[in-house]
Amino acid sequence: MKILFLTYSVDITGADLSMLALAEGLGLPCLIASLSDGPFLELARSRGLEVERVSAGGSLLAMRSKTSLIRRIFSLHQLPALAFRIAKLAHNYDVIYVNAKKAVVIGGLAARIAGKHMIWHQRDIVAVCSGTNWRNRLSERILVAALNTFASRVFSVSHAAADTLVTSGAKPELVRIILNGVDPAKYGQAARIDNIRSGLGIPADAPLIGCFGQLLPWKGQEVLLEAMRNLPTAHALIVGGATQDNPDYAQSLMQQARAPELAGRVHFLGRRSDIGALMHSVDIVVHPSTAFDPCPRVVIETLHAGTPIVATAVGGVPEIIRDGSTGLLIPPGDALALACALHRLLDDPPLARMLANQGKADALARLTLARVVNDVGQALGELVGVE
Repeated sequence: MKILFLTYSVDITGADLSMLALAEGLGLPCLIASLSDGPFLELARSRGLEVERVSAGGSLLAMRSKTSLIRRIFSLHQLPALAFRIAKLAHNYDVIYVNAKKAVVIGGLAARIAGKHMIWHQRDIVAVCSGTNWRNRLSERILVAALNTFASRVFSVSHAAADTLVTSGAKPELVRIILNGVDPAKYGQAARIDNIRSGLGIPADAPLIGCFGQLLPWKGQEVLLEAMRNLPTAHALIVGGATQDNPDYAQSLMQQARAPELAGRVHFLGRRSDIGALMHSVDIVVHPSTAFDPCPRVVIETLHAGTPIVATAVGGVPEIIRDGSTGLLIPPGDALALACALHRLLDDPPLARMLANQGKADALARLTLARVVNDVGQALGELVGVE
């Protein structure tokens, strides 16, 4: 079996990392076709994967929620040529495996032209009836229609994500739930960074809280900073970079961190490649998303690292964390609840250690890359084997 992965990525996201790990784990002949430039391409090449940049024209995939209807309609003339380009690439492959929401329509058309199976790995919410603007709702309807017309399967990363898709009109029989997973060796066996405190001027006995992820408003880093006002001796590591869509958010966080109550206690580390080591080096990890989060890798990585975690009960997070057993769940956007949960763990080390140990055991049983590779490989085999 040969797989053509199709993606669109400007920044390196958890979805990108999951796709790369899957491509490596399957060990099948594959090509990653990217509809965009960016650091993701170099990362994939550095991992020894074959990559091809597919020119997508200037405007078709560059649209945002505020893009005008006229521009959207004008951009559609690029779609057939791009679909034929992907179909030509897919000639020697069995499956077009779409990893990005923006590539579903193009991937579906290409699969129909080439006579191939198309799969979408759903790592996003689909919300036809959401309160977003009408342009986004129209885009979601087109997405669902394309899936119902062209997709052979949809692999959803959580039941919560799948529910948004089916509620929006997708055929239930398309969907298979495959929870995310990571390689335990990259997180459970990572070494602590012994000099992280001294290098940042953090007292040896100060509680250290980590927050990992892109700097985006819905990731909720500002909620953590607000909660830090109620933990006057604690320090926080904010790990992750700004995105092209929200370049100002990082600056607003840094401005918030300069408040007298927080000054000197919030440390922005930017993008890092030693996430496992950093997770081992903090006392607690916080995942404070304020919006639907389908199945965040960061939460799974933290469980494998054996570090206590406090996360918001949004999207698929409750499918990963069992509240009071493998971590603590709080309402989204509630800085006081977050501060109380952090105090609870800091004041009760045995509880924190129990949650961390049980979380790691549960992750090893349910949330590994090997299990994802097995589930995807079995599903692909069933699909292609029908022929």
